[in-house]
Amino acid sequence: MIEIEFYNKSAKDSLHSVDKAVIIKSVVVEGLNTTKLSQGTYYPEFPEPWASEQQAQGIDLFETYRTGTYLGWNGRWVFEFTCPIYQWIHRTENLGFSYV
Repeated sequence: MIEIEFYNKSAKDSLHSVDKAVIIKSVVVEGLNTTKLSQGTYYPEFPEPWASEQQAQGIDLFETYRTGTYLGWNGRWVFEFTCPIYQWIHRTENLGFSYV
């Protein structure tokens, strides 16, 4: 498992056209770089009072966001895989039958 935690964003970091964020551009495993390997799960922590204001307007805030690679709020991104990694890559990339 790979986990990235974004924890130091405050309200002043989202002013006008400037926004602090973590952007995961790619995940490379054993030299293999595909979009499927960047499919982690993002668990945002929405700030108050913004979150309560959104919910009062009937806007549902997501608890998790699958394949999110833009971390715009504090929170964590988790990328889970199984070992041995080569078998996991083979299944994830749908490379066909494997003897392993």
